[in-house]
Amino acid sequence: MTINSSSSEVMSGSEMLWVCCSPAILVFGICGNLLTLLVMLRSRMSGNSTSVFLPVLAVADSVALVSGIIPEWLEMAHIIKLKGLHPWSCRTEKVIFYSSIDASIWTLLAFTIDRWLAVVFPLKKTSWCTERRAKIAVLVVICSSIGLNSHVLWTRGTVRGLDRLKNETWTNHCGKPEPYAYFEKFIRPWIVFGLANALPVLLICFCNTMIVSALIRIPRRDGAMGVRDRDKANVLQTTFMCLSASFLFLFCVTPSIIVLIGRPWWDERYWYGVVKAVANLLTHVNHSVNFLLYCVSGRRFREELISMLRGEESPTSLKALRRATIMASMAYNRRETLGTLGTLSTLGRSFSSNNCLDRVSCV
Repeated sequence: MTINSSSSEVMSGSEMLWVCCSPAILVFGICGNLLTLLVMLRSRMSGNSTSVFLPVLAVADSVALVSGIIPEWLEMAHIIKLKGLHPWSCRTEKVIFYSSIDASIWTLLAFTIDRWLAVVFPLKKTSWCTERRAKIAVLVVICSSIGLNSHVLWTRGTVRGLDRLKNETWTNHCGKPEPYAYFEKFIRPWIVFGLANALPVLLICFCNTMIVSALIRIPRRDGAMGVRDRDKANVLQTTFMCLSASFLFLFCVTPSIIVLIGRPWWDERYWYGVVKAVANLLTHVNHSVNFLLYCVSGRRFREELISMLRGEESPTSLKALRRATIMASMAYNRRETLGTLGTLSTLGRSFSSNNCLDRVSCV
């Protein structure tokens, strides 16, 4: 009797966590992702691969938040259980949620690989790290995410059983019917762990390590107006954005996958409800705070955001204009100097020739 009472209290605690915490995560995440989308779609920020990856990441995070939080909140608040209405409502909800999570993870990985190529192979940057190639990569990520989770359309469905205590039949429209129950319980969690956690984390960490190593090896070159140092600083900021997003992903997503793997053995434990709620909320935190990371680690992103909120001209465009003007002025002065030197050289040769002729005539 004590165990049942504790279980009831724990489940009440998990429901309270969802009802109280998830709306704040949802609102903050949607607002942040919307601002990210608006900043990156500005004309001054477009035309490169980053302007493709970050908006797609913001959209994928927003879809994951909406499809993951709203149905769960409605269920925990005892309003309606959307996935229990019909098998297809369950399947649709699961496919959208799983696909958006995978798309977010693999878009972050594609963005990191793009930065790695730009830093480690700078001579190939203009041909490899283009807006067109980024769009192709994003399209492949989206199609792969949907294809990877399409199995839910037949591995989830109606399951019926008998409640022996109440002597009545129960129906679950979002169950794991045979012969797919074993796959859903024991095989799929490990597939998710490999493709949506372990492999992306390893690749992201490898790419970021190579980026930092390459940046350290780059010698300090002042160049014209410090162009080299400024470019290096921009790459460093983008790298810090990738690193922070990677570590946040590792910290927030891993617990939910561990809970998913251990569910067959822990499902009946009295503490499982609260642990699962905390792990799932951490997953949604991962999809809601990327905007904050961009603001903290990306100076250019902050400048664009502030100018957008103030309705001002893009500071990036003004700096680029001043930089282009200075470079053009320097190039013009250089041409003028070379032209003057060329004229003096011609006059010198002419003078030497005339002097030689005078000497010949004198002889």
